[in-house]
Amino acid sequence: MTPSPLTLNLQSRKFLQLQLGLPGTLLDRFHENRNSIVIEFTQEKYKQGNPEPKRRDLTSIPYKYKIIHKRINVNLLQKAKLLPGAIGGVKGKKIDDFINIHRGAEGYFAFDLKSFFPSISSGRIYQLFFDSGCTAEIAGFLTEITTFKGKLTQGFATSVMLANITAHQMDFQLSAMCKEHNLQYSRWVDDVVISGRIKNLKKVEHLALGYARSNGFELSHGKTSFSPRRSNKPVLGIQIQRNFPSIPDSYIDQLEADIVSLVEGQYDILDQIYPGNELKKKKSIQSSIEGKVDHIGKYHEEIAQRLNQRLLNVNWDELERFRQSLTC
Repeated sequence: MTPSPLTLNLQSRKFLQLQLGLPGTLLDRFHENRNSIVIEFTQEKYKQGNPEPKRRDLTSIPYKYKIIHKRINVNLLQKAKLLPGAIGGVKGKKIDDFINIHRGAEGYFAFDLKSFFPSISSGRIYQLFFDSGCTAEIAGFLTEITTFKGKLTQGFATSVMLANITAHQMDFQLSAMCKEHNLQYSRWVDDVVISGRIKNLKKVEHLALGYARSNGFELSHGKTSFSPRRSNKPVLGIQIQRNFPSIPDSYIDQLEADIVSLVEGQYDILDQIYPGNELKKKKSIQSSIEGKVDHIGKYHEEIAQRLNQRLLNVNWDELERFRQSLTC
């Protein structure tokens, strides 16, 4: 086992409160009433050419409690010393960093980690906090705050980084394998891409999948693929063109899900789109989101057109007033 990439050494509730800069009463209130506070809902995702939506279960919490997960993420979890290939959800890293690692590669091997968040149990999260130097009491407390119904949930600001830290052992093994075979490795949340010489990729294909499985992750069988660059074939939604891959499916799916939430007036989603202090730094939410869609359009014109159609239904004035009420 590789050492934990996260060191917290939290020995008491008082010290935890100081690290988070939050009153104990707020933490206790959420902890004791979380089952009634957390809101569960289903979100629909649409794929190009498929009129039937794919549904996924999400969670949300009232705005006054979102600060808890935001502080845990920014003040604690972002301290983790992850490997360079772990990119999605890491402060200071962007989608272009994921893309540029594979620029000019001869071929690509990619796979998707199935049901990434819900596949990570609360037991694994407890062990993560305990291994970081937390007492059993603090590890249990943080686990109960950051998981729901015994697993990670999509909707908490802490989930991506907790998943990244949980996947650190797999990242370490796959990165070492790639270094040995002169390949490049990156992971954007649940999308894994390995690139390099085709002959080397063929040597590691089964070994890479084995490392994923041995670390407790299942594979989405319809999303495991191998492709030479010249085929111009999509790999996990990453179109191979102009000698480098473009945008991963998970990034596009998340952006579309966020836009759908904004169309429906679920403005609390802003905290997830712009974690930490990013929301305060944005001069215009509309320009920011339209910019993300324009970037996708460089690689996937049809998808960008679909997203722009959805953006027409966002009430930008109302959204901006809501943003100002949060940041004033």
